Parts: sequence; C-alpha cells; structure tokens
Amino acid sequence: GDHRVELYKVLSSLGYHVVTFDYRGWGDSVGTPSERGMTYDALHVFDWIKARSGDNPVYIWGHSLGTGVATNLVRRLCERETPPDALILESPFTNIREEAKSHPFSVIYRYFPGFDWFFLDPITSSGIKFANDENVKHISCPLLILHAEDDPVVPFQLGRKLYSIAAPARSFRDFKVQFVPFHSDLGYRHKYIYKSPELPRILRTVHMIMQGEPPPCCKGCTDPHGGAHTLTGGHVWEHSDTDTPATCRPRISSTHLSRRTQLLKSLFVPSCFLKGRGAPDCPALAGHGRQPREP
Repeated sequence: GDHRVELYKVLSSLGYHVVTFDYRGWGDSVGTPSERGMTYDALHVFDWIKARSGDNPVYIWGHSLGTGVATNLVRRLCERETPPDALILESPFTNIREEAKSHPFSVIYRYFPGFDWFFLDPITSSGIKFANDENVKHISCPLLILHAEDDPVVPFQLGRKLYSIAAPARSFRDFKVQFVPFHSDLGYRHKYIYKSPELPRILRTVHMIMQGEPPPCCKGCTDPHGGAHTLTGGHVWEHSDTDTPATCRPRISSTHLSRRTQLLKSLFVPSCFLKGRGAPDCPALAGHGRQPREP
C-alpha cells in the first residue's frame, strides 16, 4: 500500500537503505504462503543483506501481521547467535489467535457459541501461530514497539500486552525494550504512524541508545537515577535505576505525548533496513517468480 512507500521515504530521508520483498505466494513471488515458508524467505533475505552490509547495523522492521514473521525471524537469528542490531515492531499483536478474535472482521461473530471452535481452532490447527508473545521471550537484541491508541485493526492493548511480556523477559536482560504509544487524537490508526513528525526523532534517539549513547534528553542530566523529563518532540522519558548502567526509557503514558488494509498482502511485508552506505542491487529480491527453496 501507499503507506509503506511513504514509510520507506521517511527511512530513506534519514539515511537508511530499505530492502523489502514479497513473500512466496504474494505480489510477484510464486509459491504458496505458509508461516514456515515466509519465515524462511525472511531469513534468506536477512542473510543476503548481512553478507553485504559490512559493519553497518541492520535493523528489522515488521508491521502488523508482518510482526509475526519478524519475531519468528529474529528468534531464529538470536538462537543461532547472529541477532540483528535491533527489532522494530509497528502495530504488533500477541499471537494470531488473539488478533483474530480482536479483528473487526470478527466483531459480529466473536460472542456466538462455538466461535473459538469454528473460527480460531482451524487457524492454529493448520500451523498458523505467529506467536509474538512467545518469540519475544527468546529475543536478545534491542526492541522498539510503536503503536497507535486508535488502531482499529490490531487493538492497542495487544501491543501494550506484548511490551509487558517482553520487558521483564530474561533474554532482554542486557538490552533495551522501548514502547512508544501515539495518542488517539493524532489519528494514526493502523498504518499512518509514518506521518508522525516525531518518528525521525524517535528513530534517531533509539539508534543512539542502541549504540550505547544517551538520548538527547539525558545529556547533561543532573538526576541520572530518578525523575522524568521531556524528550525533544514532546515524549516524556523516565530514568530507570534498575538497569546497569542507568538508562532512560519512554514513560508509557499517552497523556505525556504531544497531541498532534489490504489485510493479507500488505500486512505480510516486514522490512529489513540497514544504516550506512552502499546497498547493492539484489537480483534475488527482484521478484520475477524466483524464490529460495526451503531446506
């Protein structure tokens, strides 16, 4: 959709090279989609990028249903000890079962007797899980979650629930987990977070944190072990003295923020993007009916 192109323009304007692709069975790619196959496709693309990115950091971005592929991918990368530099989840859910039950398509049926048996059980029994809530327990790289409070497709509470699962996970002990909500007055809903004038600042700040630098709000701070202060752009960050060393994280309260689907094809497209120069042409990503074979 156009919203994806607009997001890529924002990332490109910040100096990132964006690599995105169609999963098997969607867009210009042949084959039949499956959770396992789409995860393998994403793994293949990541390995291709990593082999050519040199010392440049590589981040993985997943949106909506694409967050399920993204966490599947990053869990595998962490288990084989080749994690990306960061994972960014935009409008994520906890797992496909909870998302299907919360989706507006099911609003008429979810209270009917037998809804779980008729609608939800066939999804999970066919091997479709997209278990973000389980995957984040095994991820050991920095994580940023972005979610609009007025999201009508993936309810805000699912993104917040995912954060509450990830934040205390042992795998994140030495890494950062950030949650940035966008107030409903902003009208970003499910796919317009790219319109936020604060998004470039958020990404730059997160990039600094990922690199071990303090965010702008902390430079020269006189109270490194308590209190809260406003990050440029209106976000309120609070110090955490439970981290070693002490770090800053966004306070999870929308009241402190500045106030200002194609269901399948478009939601199955997370993106890898890398910071730095030299993103060579990738014939393997050009579509034309080619795809890697599953092992």
